[in-house]
Amino acid sequence: MQTKAVTQFKILFIAIAVVAVTGISCNDGEEDNTSPNSISKVTVVSTSPADGANNIDDASAVYVEFDYIMDLSSITVNTSGTTCYGNLQLSADDFSTCVNMTSGPTTDSEGKKIYLLPDEEAMEENTTYKFRVVNGEDGVKSNSGLELEEEYISSQGFETRSWDHGD
Repeated sequence: MQTKAVTQFKILFIAIAVVAVTGISCNDGEEDNTSPNSISKVTVVSTSPADGANNIDDASAVYVEFDYIMDLSSITVNTSGTTCYGNLQLSADDFSTCVNMTSGPTTDSEGKKIYLLPDEEAMEENTTYKFRVVNGEDGVKSNSGLELEEEYISSQGFETRSWDHGD
């Protein structure tokens, strides 16, 4: 006859084994699951300016928002000329060339919005721009190492307006 303590130990042992084998997590809904058995992937939640937006001012915030906290060191942008370098890009010609950024990307306090800093003269008026976020080995990653589910390219892009030239 087993004691109550031995029975409870066996139940606990089986529960731990199930969690270890299946990768079940008790993270209370936290989005940044760090389980090594997780099959989660990062996705783009939104962009700013939004896909399909028009009449966008050249001073508007430019960012991509993800569903996970991102590893800023995994995100690269073009900071030299118009070559489409990096895994987070902005282009007006289907990525033959890309908008030059003044520096690397920055993030909001939550770590999910990645801001781009376009060169002051890099974006033109009355032009449609699209975002591209690269996945795979050289793609963006979350803080827990999760990769982007699939490459993201804006379907419509956003259109800039005519600048106020002070005339």
